[in-house]
Amino acid sequence: MRRLCIHSYRGEQRVPCVAGTVLRDALLAHGVGLAGTCDGGGTCGRCRVTLSPAPPLTPSERLHLSDRDTARGVRLACRVTVTTDLHVTLDAPASAGWRALDLPTHDRLRPRLARARRGQSLRRATTRDASALAVAVDLGTTHVRVSLWDLWQGRRLAAQIGPNPQAMFGVDVLSRLARAAASPADAARMADAVVAALGEAIRDLCLAAGHDVSAIERVVIVGNTAMLALLTRHNTDALLDPAQWTQAIDCTPRDPDGWRRAWRLSPAADILVVPPLAGFVGSDLVAAVLATHLCASRDPAVLIDFGTNTEVACWDGDTLHTTSAAGGPAFEGSGVGCGMPAERGAIVRVERATTPPRHLRIDVLGGGEPLGVSGSGLVDAIACFIDAGQLTPAGRFTDPRRGAPLVIAAGASGRDIALSKRDIDVFQRAKAAIGAATRLLLDEAGLREVDVQRLCVCGAFGEHLASAHARSIGLLPSVADARIELHGHAALSGAERLLEPGRPVRDLGDIRARARVLNLATAPRYEDAFIAHLALRPAATEEIVGC
Repeated sequence: MRRLCIHSYRGEQRVPCVAGTVLRDALLAHGVGLAGTCDGGGTCGRCRVTLSPAPPLTPSERLHLSDRDTARGVRLACRVTVTTDLHVTLDAPASAGWRALDLPTHDRLRPRLARARRGQSLRRATTRDASALAVAVDLGTTHVRVSLWDLWQGRRLAAQIGPNPQAMFGVDVLSRLARAAASPADAARMADAVVAALGEAIRDLCLAAGHDVSAIERVVIVGNTAMLALLTRHNTDALLDPAQWTQAIDCTPRDPDGWRRAWRLSPAADILVVPPLAGFVGSDLVAAVLATHLCASRDPAVLIDFGTNTEVACWDGDTLHTTSAAGGPAFEGSGVGCGMPAERGAIVRVERATTPPRHLRIDVLGGGEPLGVSGSGLVDAIACFIDAGQLTPAGRFTDPRRGAPLVIAAGASGRDIALSKRDIDVFQRAKAAIGAATRLLLDEAGLREVDVQRLCVCGAFGEHLASAHARSIGLLPSVADARIELHGHAALSGAERLLEPGRPVRDLGDIRARARVLNLATAPRYEDAFIAHLALRPAATEEIVGC
């Protein structure tokens, strides 16, 4: 028996390990999730850890790690077999558990008091069932957002955001779906993990608000299709078949009573899992469209919900054209070596000083030393490196030193927060997929960038995004700042609107009736569009419209 001493933002954890166990498997067994998309095959190079003592390098590691990394003991957890006691430092910061979610205090639903029966006294209305609560959930690949509402007052009491615990089974949707298809036991563990996490969040929110969980009347859950399928254990196999990516996917809960018991809800509590549109176009996109009123006028509009599974909608005044693209985890902060979610310690903005020596200036969420870079900070950094001539639009480093990373800032514990060539490649592929998806939807709608009156950027990525930087490297269409709207938590806002019966539910039905899904897997021009959007330069050469 060997011992692992694991160092992370949570502190130090000492655990036993059977000699001969692969380090990645040992960490997973103790609840330590790692990035990775190859399910331990050694081909993605993402499960990076720093080891002491450092074992000899394998051929796979030589392909993915720089000389500087290997010298300081960085290895791939899936390539290391535990033969001795090890000190293991998680190379990329992980999400730090549930934390308060700062949302606008002016958000309101129609109060139930206003809908009390005529003739009912105010005293009776306010005392009868005075603790009627509701919960909204946005279930994302990387993050889960949960909010608690007082239905009588029509106001939000509290909200939290936390990591999706399924991350330890795979950083993206396809790796988790493949894991579920290969192992029914892992499929059950993934579903149970999310149910347990939601129960924890619901209890914390109720405790903080001074209410009992049994007062919850309604729970509304939206999410991307893969996360809903894994939660309900429905049709995960269908999502692995591209031929079914324009078909409706049933995500009805198999055992809602089991969820009620796990969350300690009343047996009469209503649980609604809003169904996805089709394929990988989930109900989180529908909720975001609802929250942003994208279809409220006939003005052409585009909505991009950035995330591991990025969804795009294009409204032409009559039809809502939708699709999804493999954005990858870079926008959620976990797809690059120094990446982290937009939480305390993350670099969320990067700018280059206007006067010599024009060093990079960074904004760190919460202040203090930076621990990593978020998705918005990554966009800024790449734009700044291109502006300084350190990076070409083709994604090539101009520094002649082989393997020298592009340093954003000196991080905690002397570790540089820097971008490798692989990090740039990961970002370029994600950017190209989203740019191609947006271009093809505009073509489907018969629109050009000049026609777009609103560009809604959604997801946590949108909270801190500098649109000028995003536009300069082609991440956003060539639309002027005045037409760009940042909606950080649009899917959750849409789920919150559905807590109120009546018109929001009817609006949701109208959105679904007008929606059409484009399957990029069968789109004949997708490959050409993807290649055209790989370059880190503006998506269009014409003058930015709307100025």
